[in-house]
Amino acid sequence: MSDGIPAPDRPSIDAAEFVLGLLSDAEHQQARVRLQTDEAFRREVARWERFVAPLFEDSPEIAPSEEVLASLKRRLDRGGALRRASNDNPKNVVPAFWRNYGVAMTFIAATLGAFLLLDTPERPEHGTYMPPTGAEAPARPQGPAEVLAARVSPEEGIPVAVITYLPDSGELVVAPVSIAAGSEQVPELWFIPGDGTPRSLGLIDAADGARVQLPDGFDREATLAISIEPEGGSPTGAPTGPIVGTGTLSAI
Repeated sequence: MSDGIPAPDRPSIDAAEFVLGLLSDAEHQQARVRLQTDEAFRREVARWERFVAPLFEDSPEIAPSEEVLASLKRRLDRGGALRRASNDNPKNVVPAFWRNYGVAMTFIAATLGAFLLLDTPERPEHGTYMPPTGAEAPARPQGPAEVLAARVSPEEGIPVAVITYLPDSGELVVAPVSIAAGSEQVPELWFIPGDGTPRSLGLIDAADGARVQLPDGFDREATLAISIEPEGGSPTGAPTGPIVGTGTLSAI
């Protein structure tokens, strides 16, 4: 398996929660003990660390604004209320590891999007960025541009993908989480603008995802959807298979 976003099996989910700091103090201590005895878990932790670490290299420290701090406090307060409600009625709560995995995937996709946007001002279609020969490398942006993300999910259950929108390049980065497609099927990405007519954005690799160049006039408020189509994509120009998830972009 490559060092891309690891697949959502149990050891990988546990490792992701550990590396991203999603565990309680007691769970974190248990994970540290497990590192000493569980070789598979130790490999997954190392792989997640390799994946996440480059995203933060050479990242300048930025003091959060009062608005950001206030928003964070509100979210933490809501999280406490949700935890209290879950204790009162545990049957209505998604299992913690799936809930945390969705949080982890959203975090990774959004951070990866920001990293790509800010650290690679020009990229060839494939391979590593290299400055143009005999020319100065383009100046980096002075501040972060607005990066948007969407969790594409069914009405109930975990996300099937996390999608990040990079405004400067006009691209979507699709990171699959749990897209299930048969051997002769393929996921297809759609956007649905205000007129309600789905428009295809192309096919997605169910394991590796995709980078999608958006068409002119793309509406950031449009609904994003993923359907499962026959091999080669929809033959009609509209979804013909089941819609496995929908979502809309929002600011990170």
